[in-house]
Amino acid sequence: KLNDLASSKNIELILDKRIHTTGLCFIPAYAEGNNIDKIEKYSFLRVARPIPKLREFTPLYRSHSISEHVNIDIPECQNVDYRKVAVFDGGCFVPDKLKGWVKSYGWPNTTITQDGVNHGSQVNSALLFGSIDKDAKILTPSTTIDNYAVITQETQKESPYQLFNVINKIKQVIEDNDYEFINLSIGPELPIDDNEVHVWTSVLDELLSNGKTLLTVAAGNNGECDVLSGNARIQVPSDAVNALSVGASTNHGNEIYWDRASYSAMGPGRMPGKVKPDILSFGGSMDKMFIALAPQSTDRVEGIAGTSFAAPAALRIAVMLKNNFKDLTPLGIKSLLIHRAFRKKKHNHNECGWGCISNDIDDFV
Repeated sequence: KLNDLASSKNIELILDKRIHTTGLCFIPAYAEGNNIDKIEKYSFLRVARPIPKLREFTPLYRSHSISEHVNIDIPECQNVDYRKVAVFDGGCFVPDKLKGWVKSYGWPNTTITQDGVNHGSQVNSALLFGSIDKDAKILTPSTTIDNYAVITQETQKESPYQLFNVINKIKQVIEDNDYEFINLSIGPELPIDDNEVHVWTSVLDELLSNGKTLLTVAAGNNGECDVLSGNARIQVPSDAVNALSVGASTNHGNEIYWDRASYSAMGPGRMPGKVKPDILSFGGSMDKMFIALAPQSTDRVEGIAGTSFAAPAALRIAVMLKNNFKDLTPLGIKSLLIHRAFRKKKHNHNECGWGCISNDIDDFV
């Protein structure tokens, strides 16, 4: 047995955290020095690698010049049966004007972090409103949100296995609920590798295999890293074939000029999903920031940028399509977003996927 062999080499397998997916089993382990090399020839061991950290919560850019008070009204949520979208993040604030529109969920005996709550709040803003027009008088949310604080402050004992703890929470929520739409703007700080499938990717692909859920995943903000080494490639789990991988653009696809934001991670993906990210969505840049509500407020906006906000902005369009065309399935909506994406004359699939989507619902109608 692998466990017996590992024990004989002073390697501890954390079996209570192992995760099974179709044909694979992922087991976190603790080993000192080069002990892990002593079991590398075990016939059923596919790969052994360090457990990566999760991505940082801080937006790639935050503009202090675009931070101002606004007087925007948000109507009360009157319909308790309004379509719900799940957001997995670091928690969120729920200001008075968003009560009814946003519900925050957590786990007992866990502590959320300030950075995580700030990030989750602005992901909510992107999903509810897209990039906000500061001159708008009223903002009507496109959906209601269940925000799950899956990333929390871990104890020293648990912190090495945070990545496994988080994906287990996500798996539990998806299995226990029937969400048609989910956003994931978090993930391991790890570019994909052609020869290795990651536990997050494997778990999510299996959960999404029935085609009943549309999951948008932020591609990652590592696009300015070294390309030849692979460090600029999309990050796990945006290589999931059954998810919609979203990179960031400098403008909306229906505008005259748009391009991949320089920070947005690039393809190719792994087989069979070689074209990744699937699409680009406006995520902000130094020249044109994404405008979101400030984390603790509904009367202040600020400029930010990152694929973390491009992904929920794309999901907002998906939800609006469902609201207008009840018969569209999540898989059909995913196909429609890809099919109607704007492409350049000299289109680079590795940089821009299938193209950049519009923020105008009429372009899809």
